[in-house]
Amino acid sequence: MACGGCKARIEISKLQMAANVGGAAGRAFKAMVQGKPVFSAAQMVLKRHMICKACPSQKYISELDRCAACGCFILKSIVGAPGKATLANEKCPKGHW
Repeated sequence: MACGGCKARIEISKLQMAANVGGAAGRAFKAMVQGKPVFSAAQMVLKRHMICKACPSQKYISELDRCAACGCFILKSIVGAPGKATLANEKCPKGHW
């Protein structure tokens, strides 16, 4: 599926993206209930974002600040929700962080 006005392509279905978001929300809720951190420290967020921007797998869509492999927004979604790099329990789908 092509993103907005760019030529990059999100490589997974909307259904899988929804499942990814649901999983991330569940992991964040579980961390909160267990008294563990939900959000990453600012330094970790910046490190993750830098890794994404220089993605060895070339999956970073700079126009959207988004990952083509999982469909996630990196820092913040278009509706202002926290992006994947900001959540303490999330991982890069390609294993880069």
